[in-house]
Amino acid sequence: MSTQHSRTRAAILLEGVRRTHPGAGQPTLDGLDLRVDDGEFVALTGESGSGKSTIIGLCSGRQQADAGNIRILGRDITRIGANRRAELRRRVATIFQEYELLPDRTIGENIAFTLEINGIPGEERRRRVDEALELVGLPSRREALPEQLSGGEQQRVAVARAVALRPSIILADEPTGNLDEENGELIFDLLSTLNQAGTTVLVTSHDVNLVTRLGLRTLRIHDGRVRTYRRHQAGR
Repeated sequence: MSTQHSRTRAAILLEGVRRTHPGAGQPTLDGLDLRVDDGEFVALTGESGSGKSTIIGLCSGRQQADAGNIRILGRDITRIGANRRAELRRRVATIFQEYELLPDRTIGENIAFTLEINGIPGEERRRRVDEALELVGLPSRREALPEQLSGGEQQRVAVARAVALRPSIILADEPTGNLDEENGELIFDLLSTLNQAGTTVLVTSHDVNLVTRLGLRTLRIHDGRVRTYRRHQAGR
């Protein structure tokens, strides 16, 4: 362990993790070790099927490992139950490629619903919705339905929904996968802003050029393990 790591708490720590999906002949992850420290912004890259999304699923408690250990914010979630999974969701927010917005609810209601199921009271919900929409530049779209927004706007709402929870960690699974370059950079800029405010961010991305330009610490997943580590220099 490096001196730096010994001084810094790991926000995300996976040790010797194996995960085989039902029906698969080979494990997706096999002996994977991964560490993300408090306040880091780390990108996971790798080919489709390499296990990037599986890592996000494990860190969010949506999937469970067959072997190894997983610690999030210092707590062991390797064999997490339903009650602790709900607690985890309040501290670890996940952003998906497909947005996952409720089509029959307004943008404001989509964000408020996530807060409601996490126990945030009414007046506080309204305040957090306002703040989150302001952050992502969409305060005027509060009453719009998801179908009335562009793909880039919908993904910004997904970011706002995550931000409103005020999580310690944001996990983003290919958040720019359905977006053009301009909107993709905007989403990463928003994540960078959150990171600079102290939120730990772990993002998966197929766009190596984008994470290179942003100068992110980048881990490449191959054959079920972290095979390459690269600290890029920001190009802008």
